[in-house]
Amino acid sequence: MQWNKFCLSAFVFLVTAFNVKAQEYEPAKDLGSEFGITGMFGKEGIDGNSSPFYGISGAYFYDLRNGVRVGINRYYDYSGAQYGYLLPIYYAHRTSSSRSKAPFEFETFGEFMLELFTHLIPGRAEFNVGPVLGYFKTSNQTINNGYKLTNQAYLAANAKIRLTFQIWRFNLGGNFGASYIPSKNFYLVSPDPMLNGNRTSWSLEAGAILSFSFD
Repeated sequence: MQWNKFCLSAFVFLVTAFNVKAQEYEPAKDLGSEFGITGMFGKEGIDGNSSPFYGISGAYFYDLRNGVRVGINRYYDYSGAQYGYLLPIYYAHRTSSSRSKAPFEFETFGEFMLELFTHLIPGRAEFNVGPVLGYFKTSNQTINNGYKLTNQAYLAANAKIRLTFQIWRFNLGGNFGASYIPSKNFYLVSPDPMLNGNRTSWSLEAGAILSFSFD
């Protein structure tokens, strides 16, 4: 048991020391991939139109805290559309990178893992806000009960938060966002008169991030 604790402690020391060195610089740029799911909604209580997505994004922080982030996402499972491409253009603000400074103490492996992630996860948050432009390709299928694409051009105002932890120059985390969609791209076709005609006017998004930072 003592040997196991010694090995775990040595591993924690090496990882923490490596992470401290990684925090000595604040890279101004990053580039990475994202994937997740987005749901578009209209009236409250009516099922939305959802699709997985994957994409890439990059950012440049001109004073290490404020900058711009742009990207391109592909959507491929919306009802009424073959696929879609969205181009977010954000103003970005991020906090400084920080990590837990509490003493590293543990008795069990579960406590060790919790302490390890507490020390590895820096308090890095990034806030994004800006327009999203896009295009959807109309599906050739006949829609009798589902969403139909009625506007191929997409326009939205989006706000998002990105939470990541940093290991050397790699960043792993997630993002959560909400959009208002004045273009109202999808129209619900339903035999139920209470549901028929619902148009999507806002959306929610959740995704995972893997990116690389550089100077």
